[in-house]
Parts: sequence; C-alpha cells; structure tokens
Amino acid sequence: MNPVMVVNLFKDKSARGDAFSITSAEAILNGLARSNAQAFRLYNLPSLYASGVRYKREPRGREYWKGYQQILRDRFADCDDLSAARVGELIATGVDPGARVYIYRTGPTTLHAVVKRSSGRIEDPSKRLGMGQS
Repeated sequence: MNPVMVVNLFKDKSARGDAFSITSAEAILNGLARSNAQAFRLYNLPSLYASGVRYKREPRGREYWKGYQQILRDRFADCDDLSAARVGELIATGVDPGARVYIYRTGPTTLHAVVKRSSGRIEDPSKRLGMGQS
C-alpha cells in the first residue's frame, strides 16, 4: 500500500486562507515529524546531519513531503522534508521532545520551513545542509 494525501492548500489568496494553509501545512508536517520519530526509534537511522543528505529545492509546481527513510534513499530533500526529519530526530532521541516544524513567509509567493526548538530558538536544517551554497 502506498497512500497519497491530496490537500489543496494556498488556493484561497486572502489573509485568512493564507493563515489557514500555513497552519494546516505545519500540522501535517508535524504529523510527518512524529512518523519520522517512530522510524528513528524502530530502525537504526543515522542522524540527519551525519547522513550525507543535502538540501535540494523541489521543482516548482508540485510539493512532495517525504519521510526520513525516503530522504535517506534519495540523498536529498527540501526545507519541509528536512525540518520534519530533524524534528523527528529531536523527539525520538529525547533531545527536544517539544520541537516542531515552523513555517514562515519569505516573500509574496515563497515559504520556508524550519525547526522551532522548545526554547524558541530557530534551527535551519536546509541552510546547514547546503541551501544558499553554490
């Protein structure tokens, strides 16, 4: 079985629609992070930062959210995937069980996902794994 979730976010261009879409995307990605935490617990998965995975932006148009095991197979992921993987790792290891994926707007049509630690500190796995480097 290979389930696919279809969620139409960011269709409503109003401020209310934008807020709904960002909140919904965060909820889904935090669910993915909890799934990643379970994978970390059940399998002997490497730490994200020691895995050799690199940041790679997805082509515009479609958004795929990948679990950590798929990220390891692909060897690359974008900001939402990397953030959900890192949050899962932090939860599974007990380093920061309150960590979560946090999304913010970086421009009129662009968003960025990062890790928001329990302390409020922002951690950006994408930057650490090559975003912005040539």
